Amino acid sequence: MARPADHSSTSRATAKRGKPPRQRIPIDDEPITPEDLREIKSSEAAFARGDYVTLEELRADVARLRSREASKESPAPFGRRSRAASRCVVRS
Repeated sequence: MARPADHSSTSRATAKRGKPPRQRIPIDDEPITPEDLREIKSSEAAFARGDYVTLEELRADVARLRSREASKESPAPFGRRSRAASRCVVRS
């Protein structure tokens, strides 16, 4: 009979190969509050009305947000400045 695999050293080995080690996901053991129940019922009602997005709409929205973040992170190079900005001269 085969012995069960020992995964105690696996996480260290995978970390060396560039993969992150496995993490335990915490379990939400808090009781559901009345506020949680209201939010669940309102989301179920919205879904029943057809108030949801499709996967294609979600992907387009994520792509739009990522492009907005990318444009904030990297300023335009000097060659792409407007003509008006390049003609501004400050005289003292």
